[in-house]
Amino acid sequence: LEGVDFLAEPKRFLPAQSLAVSTIGITDIDGKGVSGVEQQFDERLKGQPGRQVLETGTRGRTIPGGQHELDPAVPGQTLVLSIDRGLQFQAEQLLRQQVDRVGAKGGTVLVLRTKTGEILANANVVRTETEAAHDDGDNRAITWTFEPGSMSKVITMAGVLQEKIGQPDSVESVGSRYTVGAQTYQDDEPHATEDLTMTQVLARSSNVGTIMWAQKLGDRSLWGYLHDFGFGQKTGYGSREVPGTLLDPKKWTESTLPTNAIGQGVAVTPLQMAMVFNTIGNNGMAVTPRLVLGSQDASGRLRPEPAAEPHRVISAATATTLRTMMTEVTNAGGTATAAAVPGYVVAGKTGTAWQSQGVKGYGSDGARHLVTSFGGLLPASDPELTILVVIDRPSIANAFGGTVAAPVFSDLANYAVREMRIPSDQAVDVDPAHRVKAVPAASLVPAPAPAAVAPTTTAATAPTTTRPAPTTTKVPTTTKVPTTTRPVAVAGATKPG
Repeated sequence: LEGVDFLAEPKRFLPAQSLAVSTIGITDIDGKGVSGVEQQFDERLKGQPGRQVLETGTRGRTIPGGQHELDPAVPGQTLVLSIDRGLQFQAEQLLRQQVDRVGAKGGTVLVLRTKTGEILANANVVRTETEAAHDDGDNRAITWTFEPGSMSKVITMAGVLQEKIGQPDSVESVGSRYTVGAQTYQDDEPHATEDLTMTQVLARSSNVGTIMWAQKLGDRSLWGYLHDFGFGQKTGYGSREVPGTLLDPKKWTESTLPTNAIGQGVAVTPLQMAMVFNTIGNNGMAVTPRLVLGSQDASGRLRPEPAAEPHRVISAATATTLRTMMTEVTNAGGTATAAAVPGYVVAGKTGTAWQSQGVKGYGSDGARHLVTSFGGLLPASDPELTILVVIDRPSIANAFGGTVAAPVFSDLANYAVREMRIPSDQAVDVDPAHRVKAVPAASLVPAPAPAAVAPTTTAATAPTTTRPAPTTTKVPTTTKVPTTTRPVAVAGATKPG
């Protein structure tokens, strides 16, 4: 029709559809990044549009020999991410299934390469009364905070060990109730006063025992260890990350120490909590979480992204001792036998925290909102993987970190060790029901303590892999030269036999 024409409008899409969408992010109709990596690295991804000037005559015909100028487009960078597609898919599947199964409001799963902090999987889902669990694009791993509860007890114990106040076999008489000032704290189940070692206190997740050891550590030291492990500050992940909450020590009251010692009264993001476990697994060295390994040029050559220098939080000896104590959490008598992985020794800790309800406080019995969680390391003697599972407000009865979050850890870890070909660190006896029999902590052989030097990141070289990197369709947009952020095999992913 006269005066009617068509204008091509390229549309950007995700080749892997919704996989890792909360991490990769999306663009608006004009191709501008509005979330995730797309937003954080928009300037590097979009490139520069080209420009062509032609001298034309009547009816738009180009004049031969006339003015002709061409400024070619400058392609944007192609970013190489540490996300492993297979592991990411499995994490999302398992998380969605469990959130729906327990009627939770949402959840997050993180998988990291312990020695480098590379994020191999980051799954985030929410659920409503009318919709099944799904990823709504919000990277809850860095934007949502929760009170970690008993997972935080590993920091209290790390401080006690580091200051040489107690040892794994040090004993205290622990009752089921304990009063500090005007507040009375209690263990989950009533019990007679018992002589418990520090290891038993951690394995049983005793609030009373943990508070008693925290009092020996003291206010300033406890705050110092919480701070040094990253509470109340960003991890360095990137944009939109929130710092969580850690009360200034000058404002502490008599109830702050016992409350913070058991992981209440503080707020962390899932990524912050994952980095606590990662530091313990990395022999006391804290690394910055890494998602972008580098950029790729047209020839496929990787230009590594600079990695932040690691720093020491606790000694290698303290970290090794603490991991040994944490293996009892997943053994018989611990709170997370459901987190066991056949053939591997798992070091971990459960969390079942009350959730603040604003003016209602934490609510009363039967009306409380809970956040259940489990953080684990494997193989415990020399961890290669750090995995955190957080399930927000499950609605089933008897919801605990060991019953709601730990099974997800076990299933995902089982898949991950096969996918990444991580060798078993022990031979285990498996019964006909395919459940791992209890493994004594004494069977764990600690790895030799490394020298206190900054670990070398594997991102300094081009990524290697035993399987082909996933392909990507590159789509032109109106304002961006074709570029793509895509999950690929991480640098240094060569798998041992």
